[in-house]
Amino acid sequence: MNNYIKIDKLLNENELNEIIKLLLDTFHSEKKYPADKINIKLLRDNYDKYKKLDNWNDYYNKLSKISQNKSIKNKILTVSKIFISEPEIINSGIRIIEKNSNRYYPFHQEYVGIKKDFFIIFWIPLHDINKSYGGLSFFNDKKNIKRKHFINDRNYPILYNQNYYLKNSHEVSLKKGDCLIFNNLSVHASSIKTYGRSRWALIYRIGSKND
Repeated sequence: MNNYIKIDKLLNENELNEIIKLLLDTFHSEKKYPADKINIKLLRDNYDKYKKLDNWNDYYNKLSKISQNKSIKNKILTVSKIFISEPEIINSGIRIIEKNSNRYYPFHQEYVGIKKDFFIIFWIPLHDINKSYGGLSFFNDKKNIKRKHFINDRNYPILYNQNYYLKNSHEVSLKKGDCLIFNNLSVHASSIKTYGRSRWALIYRIGSKND
């Protein structure tokens, strides 16, 4: 497997709207939005409001559980069989970069901290991802080797020589519902975000039951 594979429209419009609806229900369990009102703008507006609350972490934990939607999980596992025998979900969640944030995850590999020899990652945006939106960048060298990491000041395991990886990488543009699949040794980073609205993506890590 090279450093990533792109699948167009892994999730269709109805599936994306169902995910957004479930995310909105996390903020407003008592309020049901009409189907024609459910969209990423409404989700972002609610996020901007609730992110300021003292109990935001409780909301975030509930948001992350939306990735466990049964139909989406089944689709992920079906596609995973192309790469892995007896696939199972190691973990899953939602990845958000907030409005007006230049926060990003520097270059790293996923193998650190997960005790499996091989696994793959599905990364699916809930909206279009263009340059400046905080998508993913990949190192141009496709060698699948373990590289040395250190723990940075945010307690993230990241690679040494970040400037080298940045200069020799490229950012991937995606449409909503597209999917990037890459393995635990693919060198990647979240791109620096300069666009003003929050960025939303689903992430799944898939390994083999036999590993």
